[in-house]
Amino acid sequence: MTLNYAVVAGNIILVLYDARDGSDTKGEVMEIEMGDSNYVLVSVPQESGMDLKD
Repeated sequence: MTLNYAVVAGNIILVLYDARDGSDTKGEVMEIEMGDSNYVLVSVPQESGMDLKD
């Protein structure tokens, strides 16, 4: 299942890890600042790990 995240108030850092077999970015970590300062919608594909920082 693909997850979609948006932050409507405040700010967070969404941390993603790509664990998908066959992916060009397998093993990479990405941090995305989201919220008041950067209003975006992030789709997280299956087999990707994630965590949130506030």
